Amino acid sequence: MNKLIFNFTGLYASMDLLPKDFEMIDCTGIRGAELYIDEEAEGILQKLIDERGAEGVHLVDNGNYHYMTRLFLKTIGEPFDLLYFDNHSDDQPPAFEGLHSCGSWVLDARESIGALCNITWVDGNGKIHSSGKEASEDRPLYISFDKDVLSKEEVPTNWDQGILSLKQIYEIADKYIKGRRLIGADICGGCVSTDGIFPSEDLIKNEAVDLELIKYFLSRLN
Repeated sequence: MNKLIFNFTGLYASMDLLPKDFEMIDCTGIRGAELYIDEEAEGILQKLIDERGAEGVHLVDNGNYHYMTRLFLKTIGEPFDLLYFDNHSDDQPPAFEGLHSCGSWVLDARESIGALCNITWVDGNGKIHSSGKEASEDRPLYISFDKDVLSKEEVPTNWDQGILSLKQIYEIADKYIKGRRLIGADICGGCVSTDGIFPSEDLIKNEAVDLELIKYFLSRLN
């Protein structure tokens, strides 16, 4: 099972308590990858993901890199459903034609990944939206989690946020995971640095939530 950390901004290098058995992949030198991803950057990242696959738990930095989920989904070679938690739908056409973005990855996945059968979105108020075929326990599930769905009191991120707690997240996720095989899960969302320095209190809260989510998803994968 993969345990991957994609470090774009230096966020994870500033965290001391993340599990040592996770593979840290240095992405700080990849150009054309923040918010929007160009063809060259996508090729580099897709190769890294193709070599590893979607199985396991993946940390993909702050919400500017949520497009990474689509790259994981492209490697799944069987019909599957997607459950994602996000304060934003990420289902909008990108502002620049021909580029994929952190806000278009759901739309891009729906239009390009034939194995993706159902998409269920849990928004920042806990409202559930479903599209595509009806979700089915007969199909495996992939989960994508953006921490901006949580309240600012729970964890601060670089995007406007919802009002949910981790307890509410676990209750919702368990209903969808029950009786199904969980392929993998990715986690994004985080604080941003000023001159390379991350606010210490924000960093501590983000690391604590990452650890909680890692523990939760690993327990559902075993």
